[in-house]
Amino acid sequence: MNIGENEYREYVLIRRAITLAHPLNNLGSNALQMLCNEMSKAFLHYCIAYGQESTYYSVVRILLAALYFQSGHYQAVNNWCEEMLNRISDECHSLCSIGTECMPHIDEDVDSVFGLVVFYEYVQRQVLNPDVHQQQQSTLAFTTELLAHYLYLECPTVDKSKSSRLTKYQQHLCKLKQPLLCDVLLFKEMKMQLNSECAEIPAGNARTSDASPASNSTDRDSSLLVISLELVSLE
Repeated sequence: MNIGENEYREYVLIRRAITLAHPLNNLGSNALQMLCNEMSKAFLHYCIAYGQESTYYSVVRILLAALYFQSGHYQAVNNWCEEMLNRISDECHSLCSIGTECMPHIDEDVDSVFGLVVFYEYVQRQVLNPDVHQQQQSTLAFTTELLAHYLYLECPTVDKSKSSRLTKYQQHLCKLKQPLLCDVLLFKEMKMQLNSECAEIPAGNARTSDASPASNSTDRDSSLLVISLELVSLE
């Protein structure tokens, strides 16, 4: 099998994972939601185990981090984000982005950033430049590594180092020649949260970290997938 076929197979696995993860909030069954989440993780883990992931390295890991964040497995989020950030610490020129249509739901802050950018584009298109057709369709996107900084900071297990992590987040953002609007707004939101002692805890952090996977959270744990299948079968 040549390299092109390997990359295509990896791409198919990622698309399947995205398809399963994207509609989670629209399902009526909690068990079915959990099953879709675990199946999505399984596809991404298989993508990593398959061994041909250089093209989509950060995409696979940020999707895994977002899915684990969604289910409250914060140690796994930390591990995936740290692996990403350690690898690209000296490779800022090779960063990639991920569209919002590919991301599972993370929290209200991310949703607010999306809404603000959409509103800004609408005003710019309809009011400031009514005769100019929309030319950019990929504005609603995040740089994967910057989103990893955000997820890492949002996890309740890194409270002791949030100040230093925020500094690294800012330094990473400043290194980009053309940062995405969503990246800038999300960083500002995080900075305001950490600078305000009275800031409310985001809804995503209300979950406890008791559900964290075993010590090496980058390994695939199929127990939740099995439980999800059993629950859906019972329903």
